[in-house]
Amino acid sequence: MVAGATAWGLNALLPSWGYDYGYGYSNPYYSESVTSAYNYSQPIAVSTYDTPTDAAADSTSDQQTAAAAPSPESPLTTEAYQLFDQALAAFKEGDYANALQLDRQAIQKSPQDPVMHEVAALCMFASGDYSGAASVLNNLLTVAPGMDWTTMIGLYSGIDVYTEQLRALESRCRQKTDDAAAQFVLAYHYLVAGHSKAAVSALKRVVKAQPGDQVAKRMLDALVPPPTEQTVEIPKPAQPADAPAAEAGPTTDLVGNWHAQRDGAVFELSIDENSQFTWKATPKGKPTVTLAGTLASAGDAILLQSKDQGTMAAEVKSGGADQFQFIAAGSPTDDKGLQFARVKKG
Repeated sequence: MVAGATAWGLNALLPSWGYDYGYGYSNPYYSESVTSAYNYSQPIAVSTYDTPTDAAADSTSDQQTAAAAPSPESPLTTEAYQLFDQALAAFKEGDYANALQLDRQAIQKSPQDPVMHEVAALCMFASGDYSGAASVLNNLLTVAPGMDWTTMIGLYSGIDVYTEQLRALESRCRQKTDDAAAQFVLAYHYLVAGHSKAAVSALKRVVKAQPGDQVAKRMLDALVPPPTEQTVEIPKPAQPADAPAAEAGPTTDLVGNWHAQRDGAVFELSIDENSQFTWKATPKGKPTVTLAGTLASAGDAILLQSKDQGTMAAEVKSGGADQFQFIAAGSPTDDKGLQFARVKKG
């Protein structure tokens, strides 16, 4: 299954770089009283690097946030994907209750697989459980971009089946414009189908009805950036021909070794003269993520391009020769990013 075409500017690759584990995430649609295979109150710990494990992860918060995941060759992973295949078969047959049950069993054995969680949300959507679907999707979209349209529609026996379910959701949203959960699920499906304008309308209703939904707000900001404040430019007095030129702002030579800390996480960035970088991130309580690749820059924007984990885009703001601010693309508008300081020898 291919995921990624619906990465609508949220830079969902960030967790695989060891960065952005939720921004103080709170799931406004999660309820402990709802039966689930997973605790969706905290972002899914998607594992994109291999770490050994001897036991299956369960739905408890301590175990689900551990980055360790079954290796691709483990019996646990094999069982998980066997169950998942059965879930997909049941889904295509329209047996959504059985598909959800099988999918939840697969999630318990392989909780770091984002596609399994997304299929669980799709089962709930198909069954009319929009609150449950919103709980899963709101969590998922903090760490993964979601399916593309070709992948999603391929899970169904026919497009007419999906269309009927979407019309039911649209009807619910027309009747209950303040149902933030249903509106959020509708926005997700519009985005998957490529209807960005309709998604914007739904997201605006979500933000109005559920101001605490930071994921919806970030999605909306990515689709419709907030207007910038207009400023009046006051003409500057004429300068004599021999007046000294105005001093330029601070600049930073990015070549070197850099260090930053945030919310207990430690980040190390090394850049050489050939624009090759090494990125090391150690989130609090999680294994170190190490990535390498090529850095490209244009003005205040940089791209860290990794063969293994795609590209992370960011804006950099110089703080002088030995420091700069790193703000990842898709971050909340009030996010201060990472404050990198040069690591000096000796």
